[in-house]
Amino acid sequence: MIFKYNSTMVHRKVFLIGYMASGKSTLGIKIAEHLNLTFLDTDTFIEKKTALKIHEIVNEKSWDYFRALEADVLETACDPFQIISTGGGMPCSDSAISKMKSMGLVVYLRCSEATLFDRLSQTTQIRPSLIGLSETALKSHISKQLEERSHYYNQADCILDADQDSDSLMKLVLNEWSQ
Repeated sequence: MIFKYNSTMVHRKVFLIGYMASGKSTLGIKIAEHLNLTFLDTDTFIEKKTALKIHEIVNEKSWDYFRALEADVLETACDPFQIISTGGGMPCSDSAISKMKSMGLVVYLRCSEATLFDRLSQTTQIRPSLIGLSETALKSHISKQLEERSHYYNQADCILDADQDSDSLMKLVLNEWSQ
């Protein structure tokens, strides 16, 4: 665990950020249930709002259109006390990561490339950026995107090794959030 937290801040929200399949939604649901708070998965929220799957939005509109929807969710859909699982690319702009940090505790769930590959190789047909990728291309894609996004992900208040089990992660997040 890497932690760079300002203890004078009072966190009302927890933003779980990280690459796709890092466990953000699974952990977010678990924490929200434990604390009796609401849970928001930004991708699911967008799908319900638009009545389209993420890959349909990207195919019919564009990635830029989807990123604009994400920015709107950040501005309008977040409750005062809430656990929020973001899409993998949602925090990847200076304005988005700054906004999240101003609104709550930002936790980066950092997975190894091997873990991400294992998880994502099972879901390549439903994730827009992965459709049709070979094993080699998928490994390369994960590595490249992690490198591109590291600047944003590493601005999180807390960085956790997400290769561990969700119960252990939940305890770490709860400990940091309660400080």
